Amino acid sequence: MRVSISPVHRGDLVATETGLPDGSAGRRLGTEAVGVVTAVSPSVPALRVDDRVAVFPALGAWSEHITVPAQAPVAVPDSLSDETASVLLVNTITSRDVLRAVDELRAAAAAPSDSPLLVSGAASAVGKLIVQQARDRGWPVVAVVRSDRSASTVRTNWPDVPVVVSGSGGWQRELEGAVGGTPVPVIADAHGGPLPSRRSCRLPARRAAEHHLGGADLRHRHRIAQAELTKPGPQGSSDLMEFKTIGTIGAGAPAQAVAAHAARAGHPVLVSNSRGPSTLGDAVAAIGPGASAATFEEAAAADLVLLAVPFGAVPAVGRRLGDWTGRVVVDITNQFARSDPYRGFADVSPLTGSEWVAQQLPGVTLIKAFNDMFATYMAPDPRHQDGNQVVFLAGDDESAKAPFTRLLTEFGFAPVDLGALREGGALMQLGGPLSGKHFLFQG
Repeated sequence: MRVSISPVHRGDLVATETGLPDGSAGRRLGTEAVGVVTAVSPSVPALRVDDRVAVFPALGAWSEHITVPAQAPVAVPDSLSDETASVLLVNTITSRDVLRAVDELRAAAAAPSDSPLLVSGAASAVGKLIVQQARDRGWPVVAVVRSDRSASTVRTNWPDVPVVVSGSGGWQRELEGAVGGTPVPVIADAHGGPLPSRRSCRLPARRAAEHHLGGADLRHRHRIAQAELTKPGPQGSSDLMEFKTIGTIGAGAPAQAVAAHAARAGHPVLVSNSRGPSTLGDAVAAIGPGASAATFEEAAAADLVLLAVPFGAVPAVGRRLGDWTGRVVVDITNQFARSDPYRGFADVSPLTGSEWVAQQLPGVTLIKAFNDMFATYMAPDPRHQDGNQVVFLAGDDESAKAPFTRLLTEFGFAPVDLGALREGGALMQLGGPLSGKHFLFQG
């Protein structure tokens, strides 16, 4: 088909931001299109040359001409312009495909008819179609949106649908209450955002995750198209994560320093320690507006978790949750302990310190950062007259490091990625060549 219009979506932009891989195949940019059939197989009687069609998913839709499976196109009536069809029909196709995938996943999970469907992006055009069609099927729906304005849109259309605003502090607990402890077998993602990603499937409730939520991430065709678009090439990596809420496990000077940068940048910060929320008044006040005292569980459910506890306390932290799958944790600890089993420098070789920390948090996605810096250098505005304060980081998951790097830049730091935990972590940890060193980036 010859492409007339190809809308641009977040997944398309992510694909361009991550760079094109080497090799002849390249990346096929674009996921949906409206255009005209230019050639058709004789075995496809339903289509003819010069038919106007809308297609989703249509990988490579930013090209002038694309080849698509015969079952993908939907005829565009003469009464609709290409512009209208690119929204009206494509949105309908998307919601249809989502619901088909939901049907398959609910059946595979043997989900009871009264198990709720979690709809992320429920106020979007596609989201509203999904909500209505799910209700037509008799499924309870819980809507997740990003703003109070979007919440108002959903409540106006469906006053009886529970709505949770994901940008608010403590929204995970609110979401747990909305599903009422009922297992959530499927998340329907209407906009390709962060909620259905592997790190967020556990967010609706640990109670739900213990049933089947963690393994039931919706892989409908839109997400498959995005995954294909943003599949890591030799020089690139996918990046669909987004860190909005920040939690701290530990409330000492390092945690306060980093959390204060997040709060000043407008991120809700959930602060926890081993003694409970009632003891956190001074720490919350020091961090500033946007910070609130939280339980361990609430802080650990944030989009990004800062681990800032004594090194010897890490195993106990790991045991409090047991399974850390899907959680992104920034390790700010250092290999120094004042109590058994480690005293002084904690030698965990042949592992690096952060590799050892990752072992104590089974399933975690771990990033090492700030370990080389004293808290007195973390706390001030990192934008100096002579340059921006450098923050070294290391980790094994590129899709987590990329949004964390953006977050550091948002705070005003100059992030420098040192690679994997094995190599980069060894450079930063106590005794490493970068430990206790502080740099400014002049660029």
